[in-house]
Amino acid sequence: MRSTPNSLTTDLKGRSVYPAKGAKATTGLEKSKILLKRSVAKIMLKTSRRTDSVAHLGNGVFAMLLKHTDRIGAGKTVERLSDIINTSAIFLEGEEINVEIVAGVVEIISEEDVEICLSHTLKKMEEAQKDNVLYYVYEGN
Repeated sequence: MRSTPNSLTTDLKGRSVYPAKGAKATTGLEKSKILLKRSVAKIMLKTSRRTDSVAHLGNGVFAMLLKHTDRIGAGKTVERLSDIINTSAIFLEGEEINVEIVAGVVEIISEEDVEICLSHTLKKMEEAQKDNVLYYVYEGN
């Protein structure tokens, strides 16, 4: 999905976020962004397991640490989360908006630095967004 002209667009590291009927951005844009991020965070929390961690890293980027999950399981989690978010009715200022996500998947190996893993994840997310795919998996060097 692509943003339409004069639409409310928010960087969620999602491909696009826009009102279903094309509402104009107003001074309440920041409030709308906050409400949108809260809605996505709630969906992520409801679909996560008790052993998982969910965090908002800033600029609409969320992280989900999936304990006891391999790359294949993480990919399935991204697909399930995408389906749930895409089919959820999220309303801002009386307008229903469509939300799509994009993700990067990195398997954390105990010797690797967390910042390096996060860097790989963000790079894969940007590549997936550029290529208009749901997610990419970091396969190592």
